[in-house]
Amino acid sequence: GWVMLTGTGAAASIAFGLLVFASVFACLVIPRENAALRSQSLERTLATSPPSDEAVIGTIGLTDLADVYAEPPSAASIAASGGRLASLLAARAAPPASSPAPWDSVNTGFAPVTGAAAAAGGSRAQVEMMYRSALAYYSHVVAGRLPAGGSRADGHQIVQIAVTTATAARFGLRVGSILSVQAVRLMVTGIFRPDHPATNFWTEDPAAAVPTTTQSASGSSYWTATVFVGPGGLPLMESLLNPVNMQVTWGFPVAVHRLTVNQVATVETGIDSMTSGGLAIPGEIGLVPATIASQLPAILSPFSTADRGVAPLLGLLYASLAVTGAVVVLLGAWLVAEYRYAEFALMRARGAALRQIGWLALRGSAVVAVVVVAAAAALAIGLTSGNG
Repeated sequence: GWVMLTGTGAAASIAFGLLVFASVFACLVIPRENAALRSQSLERTLATSPPSDEAVIGTIGLTDLADVYAEPPSAASIAASGGRLASLLAARAAPPASSPAPWDSVNTGFAPVTGAAAAAGGSRAQVEMMYRSALAYYSHVVAGRLPAGGSRADGHQIVQIAVTTATAARFGLRVGSILSVQAVRLMVTGIFRPDHPATNFWTEDPAAAVPTTTQSASGSSYWTATVFVGPGGLPLMESLLNPVNMQVTWGFPVAVHRLTVNQVATVETGIDSMTSGGLAIPGEIGLVPATIASQLPAILSPFSTADRGVAPLLGLLYASLAVTGAVVVLLGAWLVAEYRYAEFALMRARGAALRQIGWLALRGSAVVAVVVVAAAAALAIGLTSGNG
């Protein structure tokens, strides 16, 4: 059967098969190995970046957001605006991740506090009131419960709050403690331990998880801390305090570890355009511009710069492989034809047409080539990951 297939060129057909095998194997394994190395380089680049930097942050003044809703923004309207912003980010090749969870926030800025905070000693402490939508995801309650809304007692509006374990320890707080900030009374309903402390949920505001010391203009220092209100306390916070000083923030962790090498440039360019020009978020009665900030371009830039630098060399290598492979296959075909020259001449003398001889040569070479191409491809794919 082998002689019927290859005629007098059996040895030449084996040599032709080895040449095709080597050419196909090299043309597959080298690009696939390079793709795997590029993916590993990207993974190492991302592994060195802190989780807090792998996010996109959008900010806007509370009064600016209120203008496009014709009313003080509620937790629902802030979440709706965050959803629209997430869609705009996804359209710019920066889709938010589902874990860790995206979040939105409203903070009041710092103001002096009286009450249990005096236990910290020294100058009068200052706290900021903050609403965070995903507080339950990023916290573990150790005492009491997370805040819900507010109530009235003794003619005062009381807003429920929760504090971190570090804040409670620093200021001597417990469940039921009362603080006063300007005309607002705050009642501690829960104490919690931060979860996922390395994420930007906690690192975006330095005082969110742990009280910090701040130096005043006179040289004295004082403690600053954050207390968290629930969604029902957000309208009370907006009505009792000056909304001009309040800021709305959205945090969108980006699934950078699912990025492929070919997506890096698109993501970097898309986020760069947003950080330089901002994004206009649609509201109920208009558009409101949001400021966008992210460390992702700085993280991805070293990799994309190096990748662009070696791209011409890789292109030249791949072109050389293709040309070399084609030349090797043609040489192999020429070798087979030379070995079968006498056989083909005899066939022509007996009256065989060129198309008949061509079919005999093609049949023998094609069978050999298909087998060795399949073997070379299987071996190359088995030895390299190729990044899919």
